[in-house]
Amino acid sequence: MAQHASFALAAAALAWGAWLEAGTPERLAHPRYVALGFNVGTGFLGEGTVSPDVLPEEREALRRIRVAIETWGQYVLVEPARAEMLIAIRKGRGGSVTGGTPGAAGSPPLTQGELGGAQLSSTDDSLEAFDASSGNLIWRATRSNGLAGASPPLFEALRAEVAKAASQP
Repeated sequence: MAQHASFALAAAALAWGAWLEAGTPERLAHPRYVALGFNVGTGFLGEGTVSPDVLPEEREALRRIRVAIETWGQYVLVEPARAEMLIAIRKGRGGSVTGGTPGAAGSPPLTQGELGGAQLSSTDDSLEAFDASSGNLIWRATRSNGLAGASPPLFEALRAEVAKAASQP
């Protein structure tokens, strides 16, 4: 009996996770003005922000997504303060550690705590869309190597969700 309850709880958790991954496509189709940026684990950073938490590969992936969005024409890219929706990416990583001696020449700026910090993350890449006014998650997709290529698979997943919303009455 306890096994059945555990299975039901696991199934409910998977269903919730699937809903979160799938999101609500109609909420992706309504915004016109969007801002691009990075999910650094502690919040959204606009694409122009300089931070040691953003990997060079993430900057390159976001550049490719910018080009794809501009070519697509569905959204107008603006600064975060003017956006209706925020699109954030995160390159998969197993973990990262920052550290050093505060103020030492050549030391990167510390982002967590006085002597550094650690950050764990999924090994899958992610693309997320947030309502800019509330900060609520609208849609999220994750995939291994999802930010790779000229038209990243996660961007194509976003496009497909918007097309799905547009085809609904």
